[in-house]
Amino acid sequence: MKDTTNKKLLLTFFLGVALCAAICCIDITMLLFALGVPFFALQLLLLRLTKKKLLRLIPVYPIVFLLLVAGYYWFFGSGWDRLITLIFGLASIAPALGCILAVIVHCFSGRGLPAKWIIPLFVLLGWAGAWWGQIYSLGYWDRALIKGLSFGCCMGVSLLLCRDHETLSVFQKPDRTSRKTAGLLACAVFLFLTVGYMILAPWIDLSAIPEELRYNDITAANFPLVAAYITLGNSLLEEVFFRGFAYLALRRHTGETFAALFSALTFALYHVSIMDGWFHPVWFVVFVAGLAVGGMIFNFLDRKGSIWCGWLVHMAADLAIMLIGMRMFGIL
Repeated sequence: MKDTTNKKLLLTFFLGVALCAAICCIDITMLLFALGVPFFALQLLLLRLTKKKLLRLIPVYPIVFLLLVAGYYWFFGSGWDRLITLIFGLASIAPALGCILAVIVHCFSGRGLPAKWIIPLFVLLGWAGAWWGQIYSLGYWDRALIKGLSFGCCMGVSLLLCRDHETLSVFQKPDRTSRKTAGLLACAVFLFLTVGYMILAPWIDLSAIPEELRYNDITAANFPLVAAYITLGNSLLEEVFFRGFAYLALRRHTGETFAALFSALTFALYHVSIMDGWFHPVWFVVFVAGLAVGGMIFNFLDRKGSIWCGWLVHMAADLAIMLIGMRMFGIL
């Protein structure tokens, strides 16, 4: 098992390097986040393979170099030279965090840290990484890439450490009764949101939302494509992470109550950064509470071990919201 884990870490390192190279061709600023992946994998691999300190510190050497360059231009530079300090300083953050996380994981795994602690830790790390992408001034597709990387990397590393071989079971086909229940609930949720919007529209000020979306590079021209991704792709990503990972995988180690509450709460709080400034504070609290309740409903639908029922209802809710968005943009 140890050799298998090392091979997976080596593969993760090479994939991380390839990912960083690809990102350089798209948006080099994304490296501020992506560099943490190969540094984490390399640091953890070296910690497992050797006890020689000089070899174990190989990933730290480039971080020290970046910090030294940043420090040099901070103390001896002037004017625009200070910009180099900022660039090199920011470039060192993700690699440093990757190495620190690798040391923590190595120490905990060596002492047999139970999965009931590993999974919540990596759920919060993935949640924080995706949230960082939301609050940082990036375009929508950049944030979507950061979110996918955060969720995917944290799920992969966590399940690797937990040696969880039942993960793919979340993609199993649900039984007929569950499919029927999910289908009826999906229709009900869609009607509830669309009819509710039409009834409450005179009392809800949504005028700030289109401007906020334009600030995030979402316009009437590209909104249909964004809406399609949110409805089909983003909803599935969130179901895999918050239900398949934060609920079903965690439930095998903690029990039903904690896993369901933890999954629903992290699901609701993740959307805080997305909706910040959209609503009056009262409606904002109501909306977040509704998301938490929605998370519990998704968990109930997925309680038999498959995420497809929750995804169907999630997709219906997103579809209703996207149609409302199209109306705000004047597309419909």
